[in-house]
Amino acid sequence: MTRQMSFTSTEKELIPEFREKINHAEGVIDLQNFFSQTVIKLLHKALSGGLPLTEDDIRFDPDSDSGYKLSPRLQNDRLFREIMENSDLEQIIRKFASTTAKHYARFRKHTGKTPSNIRI
Repeated sequence: MTRQMSFTSTEKELIPEFREKINHAEGVIDLQNFFSQTVIKLLHKALSGGLPLTEDDIRFDPDSDSGYKLSPRLQNDRLFREIMENSDLEQIIRKFASTTAKHYARFRKHTGKTPSNIRI
């Protein structure tokens, strides 16, 4: 039986900054960038810096079931796959993608408006 790892403490460290950035995003590109940057920080800690990551390795993708897309390089990395299979990392990334998707939908609904102009 494999030992299950948890990264919820890292998730909790990243949430305040992520929310702050997402709430002040000025468009969908900001949302995509903030998502990638946050998940890269999460993965960097999870992988103990053992794999250099770029924003192209993980992208917000509102059209996919998971809400994000991984680069082929990352998908094929043994260490990454092992950690994803034996931890709560996928659930955490999906939570970040879900939060990003809600803001993304709001921007799409109110095209051309900045967050300060959108009444919720």
